[in-house]
Amino acid sequence: METQSANRLIKESSPYLKQHAYNPVDWYPWCDEAFEKARREDKPLLISIGYSACHWCHVMEKECFEDGEVAALMNEHFVCVKVDREERPDIDAIYMLAVQLMTQRGGWPLNCFTLPDGRPVYGGTYFPKRNWMGVLEKINEMYRHEPVEMMDYAKRLSEGMRQTELFKMEAGDKDFTLEELHQAVDRWKSGFDNEDGGPRKAPKFPMPVNYSFLMDYALLHHQDDVLKHVEITLDAMAKGGIYDQIGGGFARYSVDAYWKVPHFEKMLYDNAQLISLYAKAYGIFNKERYKEIVLETINFLDRDMKGEAPCYYAALDADSEGEEGRFYVWTIDELKSLLGNQFALLEKYFHIDEFGHWEHGNYILMRKAGANVDEQDSEAFAALKNQLLNERAKRVHPGLDDKYLLSWNALSITALCDAYKYLNEQAFLDKALQHFAFLMSAFRNTDGSFCHTRKNEHNNIPAFLDDYATLAQAALDLFACTGDEDFFHQVQSIIAYLNVNFSVDNSSFYYFAEEKHKNPVTRQIDVDDNVIPSSNAILAHVFYIFGSFKGDQQLKNQALKMLAKLKDEITQYPSVYAHWAHLKLYHDAQINELVITGAEANKLFLEFHQHYIPATFAVICKHSSDVPLLKGKFSADKTQLFICEGERCYAPLSTIKDTLEMLSMAKK
Repeated sequence: METQSANRLIKESSPYLKQHAYNPVDWYPWCDEAFEKARREDKPLLISIGYSACHWCHVMEKECFEDGEVAALMNEHFVCVKVDREERPDIDAIYMLAVQLMTQRGGWPLNCFTLPDGRPVYGGTYFPKRNWMGVLEKINEMYRHEPVEMMDYAKRLSEGMRQTELFKMEAGDKDFTLEELHQAVDRWKSGFDNEDGGPRKAPKFPMPVNYSFLMDYALLHHQDDVLKHVEITLDAMAKGGIYDQIGGGFARYSVDAYWKVPHFEKMLYDNAQLISLYAKAYGIFNKERYKEIVLETINFLDRDMKGEAPCYYAALDADSEGEEGRFYVWTIDELKSLLGNQFALLEKYFHIDEFGHWEHGNYILMRKAGANVDEQDSEAFAALKNQLLNERAKRVHPGLDDKYLLSWNALSITALCDAYKYLNEQAFLDKALQHFAFLMSAFRNTDGSFCHTRKNEHNNIPAFLDDYATLAQAALDLFACTGDEDFFHQVQSIIAYLNVNFSVDNSSFYYFAEEKHKNPVTRQIDVDDNVIPSSNAILAHVFYIFGSFKGDQQLKNQALKMLAKLKDEITQYPSVYAHWAHLKLYHDAQINELVITGAEANKLFLEFHQHYIPATFAVICKHSSDVPLLKGKFSADKTQLFICEGERCYAPLSTIKDTLEMLSMAKK
């Protein structure tokens, strides 16, 4: 590539946008100026969306956006806009929906051609150079010679997008029986891979939201086959190549059905949610490997995804030195030279064989099935892993996206709270408290609103619904772990802000973005769960649980109204609406609150969490309180445990043993 002068993206804070700052393409960031230029010069917009850890985004950049011939064609006929999907998930969602409606598929890089006002007319994902130039020429020709047809198509597509967003919200409330949930899970079970875990297909994504639901469903309804599937899946991921066996942490997905070959990028949102999942699973299965996964993944985040601030960066790239996975794989010669006699120990526990071979003589380190480290090997095995980790650290590291995202960091606070509860590690609660304090100081504006992202003390993008929803969930978790009423009031404040700035008229749901985000085409309402639960689903959980704590039946009813609107989607596609299904599960189980008061409250709180009890939420109470759930329960001279169900609380108990027995009776 010839040396180019920098384009406008050089002034952006996003690492992904800066990666394109020396492309010969005359890129604009997402801004009014780009739309004004398109209208003034009567040119269509090309909106190209990706993220820093996206392998195929890098490929298309090298093949197309760094190519002078391609750039000349783009600059002549289009106003070109580059978007970091992590900075602007609202823009990404709009054009992803458009491309999916047009092509029945989506992904990144996402490239969408629009009229000067932003209404889409054509799009796709990755294009090699020859195909891309053909698309550029065809769109330009159509815009010049068939403008009426193009505008008519844009009008119809935009209306279709609006209807796609609204049809679920306009449906009537529907009865939703437990039997229908059972039937939905039975259909889901037909797609379980009970040999290698996950679904019977490739690629395989971890999908923690799905396994969190299935775990609770199995326990509440005594579905041993479902619980076994969850265990098989967690074991398979823990020993597979999708998990970094040396440094900890999970890659985004595996390209095969065996969790073997990862798409090597590592995202904060995956790892945060998987910490929660494995911590809870440790409370159920009591497997040391699950505890190791939690500890190693938190160590990975602290080592590789953290700067000076008590906050985590967004992502690590899949590539280093221009090759996907180069940082993580090994040749046999490298391993033998480095380990000497200890190579035999590596072979004992890892697939240094045909199954572990990936390509070009490189091996992905994968644990052998059932290869639990013998006590006699434990010290040597730990030293071996540390030796490999130190050697790997000398390599060129994958690219780091060192921006902070509010929602993903809020998820990590929930993860640290779960690690604290189920692993009985005070340090994790301390981290969570520091983390939350940083978010409140660095992301909050004077008017009570928040920012979505922060990089080099630069944050000018208003927060989205997922930011507020996950932050409310994190505050609720910290309130439960500490009994500090400041966290309770933070939840209340967030809900009040959302009701003013995000609410949908005549609906229980909330828009994903505020009006000040200036979204073209449509204001989206986020309800589909993906790797991260939908923001409305997270909010519905917050409303239901916070409503129980507050004694606010209206708030709980709002959550149930949201749930009822999506009954058809949940029952037909439970794996796509798993967090909604989880709320249905909790409601039918009649969730319990457990208030633990007195001098020994912290100790009993942790003792309680040495057991995993679904649909039960324990809260510490350290002093007299006006919080409805806690009111009148504190006594300075004794430690007591109150099991509550709605506004009714049973007589206090004094031991965890009695509490577990009573909860067990209540859940039968």
